[in-house]
Amino acid sequence: MSYTCRIINTDGSVTLVDYLPRGSVINLNPTYPAEAEFHITYNYGIIFKKVIRGGIGSFDGVYVKNTIKILQEAISNLKDDVSADYWEATEGNVKMALEGMLALAVQCPDGIWEIS
Repeated sequence: MSYTCRIINTDGSVTLVDYLPRGSVINLNPTYPAEAEFHITYNYGIIFKKVIRGGIGSFDGVYVKNTIKILQEAISNLKDDVSADYWEATEGNVKMALEGMLALAVQCPDGIWEIS
């Protein structure tokens, strides 16, 4: 199971991007331009909640530009202990996932997060 993270436009359409982040983000559509959508394992949920009040689910319905500083702060508070096992809930894996979210957020600051 995973969180589906999507950036939508204010008209409800999915934002298109020329770049999707790598690392602890699963891109189900590797062609470009791509929908600004990716999936992150639920295994990271407990760590998300340690660095983001309410976890990443709290971003649902929030303007992306209002989450950029939150993402930056969360990233700065995590260790770099990346595991070769994507599914392992380490701070380093979570950091990589949040860095991916931040990369999309910077591309699409006027969008709205849809997290499910």
